[in-house]
Amino acid sequence: MPKGKARLVLELLRESEEEGEDISFGEVLASVLTKAPELAQHARDLWKLSPLPPRVALALLYLSPEWRPYARVAAHEFLAYLVDLKEKGCQVEAKERV
Repeated sequence: MPKGKARLVLELLRESEEEGEDISFGEVLASVLTKAPELAQHARDLWKLSPLPPRVALALLYLSPEWRPYARVAAHEFLAYLVDLKEKGCQVEAKERV
């Protein structure tokens, strides 16, 4: 599990994936910090992105030289998580067909 800022970005990706575009990035950030308050120290400068849609805010994090290394680690971890879910889902579907 990534630590610090990378973990914060990972949790933002996960929460954004669940919520989609129905809520603002600020609401996603607040939800993540409610579940993981220890990450609040890393989130101070992210509140300025609050009104944006999550996908836009996350793209800006990746474009930021300060946040890019953490976003890359989180994206790699998130992709592995999605692939694992997909593989498990395919296995369940295959078993259901038999």
